[in-house]
Amino acid sequence: MLGIIGGMGPQAGNTLFNCVLKHTKASKDQDHLPIVLWSTPDKIADRSEFLLGKTKTNPANVVGNIALQLHQLGVTIIGIPCNTFHAQPIWRKLQQKTSHHPALQIINIVNATATEIANQHLKAKVGILGTMGTYKYNVYGKALNNLKIPYINPNDGEKTQLHQAVYDVDFGIKAIGKISDESLQIVLHHIEQLSSQGATVILLGCTEFSLLPITLLPNNIVFINPVEVLAKAMIMAYKTNLLIN
Repeated sequence: MLGIIGGMGPQAGNTLFNCVLKHTKASKDQDHLPIVLWSTPDKIADRSEFLLGKTKTNPANVVGNIALQLHQLGVTIIGIPCNTFHAQPIWRKLQQKTSHHPALQIINIVNATATEIANQHLKAKVGILGTMGTYKYNVYGKALNNLKIPYINPNDGEKTQLHQAVYDVDFGIKAIGKISDESLQIVLHHIEQLSSQGATVILLGCTEFSLLPITLLPNNIVFINPVEVLAKAMIMAYKTNLLIN
């Protein structure tokens, strides 16, 4: 059974759930995969605030407990649709909490995305959109470096603006649950900036950016949505487990 730990973004869990449905080959209800979506946003500390030192509460503690409860329900494959959660101080703690359950597979959204880029866009230069937590720990940069894929991060001022597009209390995506006009203009501007620096692939390194309207994005750039990649990786892991077992 698949498990989704949502609540880390206004639409994160729902988006991943719909992506799994979208990428599952099915001709009837029974062909779809069994999924448990667990979303308790009120219990999970903000990932960026932890990484930036604004809170000492590591969100991996609660998420680790949720993962173990899902495992008790029969879940063997888990996806966590939050890019920032995969920064090492959080991800490492989650691994520690779940290490005694080898049958539980938690797919790393960052590694899966970097691998897909390497397989499908090897000669690309990748521009990374994210928030301050992912930039501080260079979450995607390290993964791309390991695969020798060149990448571009925005400068410090641009990083602050992108973070604001997600977190601003008045127009941020987390505050209103959708892309506001202000957030859209910020993101489109920085896509243009990264493209002008040679980026041919734009990585949407924050779950909230998966809500961007596709029709308004430049059609001369490839956009990589890690939530879509994670969905496909979960489906593949499920099929592999069926073959093994």
